[in-house]
Amino acid sequence: MEYYTDTEGVYITLSEFYEGEGGRMLRVLWHNETERTVCFGLDYRVEYLRGGEWVNVCTEDYAIPEIACILDPESTAEQSYKLKYFNLSKPGKYRIFVNYYLQETPLGGDGGSGTAYAVFEAAS
Repeated sequence: MEYYTDTEGVYITLSEFYEGEGGRMLRVLWHNETERTVCFGLDYRVEYLRGGEWVNVCTEDYAIPEIACILDPESTAEQSYKLKYFNLSKPGKYRIFVNYYLQETPLGGDGGSGTAYAVFEAAS
């Protein structure tokens, strides 16, 4: 599986596609293999790889509730994301792109923020 993260030990992997109340969903497994707490929201985007460049494939505006999800050190958590707001009609590579924040460092420094994504294939 292809994935990327700004912070070693904090990343996402894809668990499954399934049909939910609002249509097709993507279940993601968040991984925190660090000693720090990670906070992530429900904000995300889906992008398509076209000619070597990632492009956003959002088809409509959608509201994301401002909810903070806490991922304890050395833990994992599942989160589901709706795919109905994105055009996945072209075969090829897509990625789900998310942001996260790290707790402050033990010496009081800013924990910082990062991004992560996981790549998946769509047949159409």
